Amino acid sequence: MIAKKNKKVKTLIAEFKRRVIFGILLFSVIFLLYTNIKIMEERKRAEKELEKIEVQIETKEKEKDRYNFELGKSDTEEYLEEIAREELGLQKEGEQIIIIKKQGDTESTEQIENRSFIDKVINWFKELLPE
Repeated sequence: MIAKKNKKVKTLIAEFKRRVIFGILLFSVIFLLYTNIKIMEERKRAEKELEKIEVQIETKEKEKDRYNFELGKSDTEEYLEEIAREELGLQKEGEQIIIIKKQGDTESTEQIENRSFIDKVINWFKELLPE
């Protein structure tokens, strides 16, 4: 009888050990799967961020190339003349600057803004009628 009890206790202990080991293994597998999923998500996020940074690098490189081109071009006589004419309003000896205004530009923008609503409507109708 004691032998049966000892055998029964041994089988219960062995069964308990198997269940504990199975539980530990199951927990380990679930933990590893969870961490693997988290690592994959983090990797995808990092790849997207890397793509954004690569696009920024490309735009900055293009901008740098453009600036280098402008810098190299700035030493030429033609470029200096172009800047003097367009940005500084300078002219060569014997040249005259002519400003051409459009036909409807007789009123300044301030005068147009200061007109009343009724004046604007009347002028609109006048513009519609043939002369």
